[in-house]
Amino acid sequence: MPKPTGPNSEVAGLINGELYIEIRRSQLKLFIPKECVIKTRDNGG
Repeated sequence: MPKPTGPNSEVAGLINGELYIEIRRSQLKLFIPKECVIKTRDNGG
């Protein structure tokens, strides 16, 4: 599978960087996975 490129990938990279900085600053034992799937709740009824 080709690697993602484009504006969405750039935004995701910037958000990832900001989260990483905050996690390190707060000395949290968390990590950011390279890839993940986000499942939303169905609030539609």
